Amino acid sequence: MFFQKKYETLNSAEQRFNKAGLLASAVDLRKKIPIIAIDDQNFPPQTNLANSGFKIETFSDIQRISDVEKFSIVLCDVNGVGTNLATDTQGAYVIEEIKKKYPEKIVVAYTAGSALSKVVNKARASADDYIRKDASIEEWRDLLDREIKDICNPIIVWKKTRLRLLSAGIELQELLEIEQALIKNLGKGSQSIKDAVLARSGKAENGSGAWKKEVASFVASKAFDFAFEYFFQ
Repeated sequence: MFFQKKYETLNSAEQRFNKAGLLASAVDLRKKIPIIAIDDQNFPPQTNLANSGFKIETFSDIQRISDVEKFSIVLCDVNGVGTNLATDTQGAYVIEEIKKKYPEKIVVAYTAGSALSKVVNKARASADDYIRKDASIEEWRDLLDREIKDICNPIIVWKKTRLRLLSAGIELQELLEIEQALIKNLGKGSQSIKDAVLARSGKAENGSGAWKKEVASFVASKAFDFAFEYFFQ
């Protein structure tokens, strides 16, 4: 008779998290998450969003993708930005490259122009969300509150990472072992979880470089600290 390990499912961990009510209020979370808006023109929602407690800065453009490194949420105009990086696709290229380099970041595309253009469609395909630039301040607040809660929810953050690991070629058994290491250490602080996840990843004998790099990038990201240190205690 084979010995079978008893695993806690991710759904069970999520129920435990939700029941404990460990996520801070939306207003408190607004103060924690750095947001950048990239817009070559005026960004009308900025004053109202800042007055509502959001930690937001505006850049007229970026010179390199790494300029957004310190921000967890990127709001990017589709037209008029990134012209020094890609003349034709502009903001759509910026969004696509940010998601490639920093897949854990939330990137929101917006535009005041036609929502049906090829460039807008390209931007929406890469972005996590989309909104009209002239949307009401209530719509902007609701969108950002929703994205911030996702960033700060360790279960949602892990679910997104799990998909990236599968795309990078991790075997299901290894994924399960890493997931269990993470679940068992929830609530113990980000360093304990980092150590457990990296230790489990290091034990994999046939792991490809791709998924191991994805694991290392994940535990080194600011998104990891926001989800596993500040709000799950």
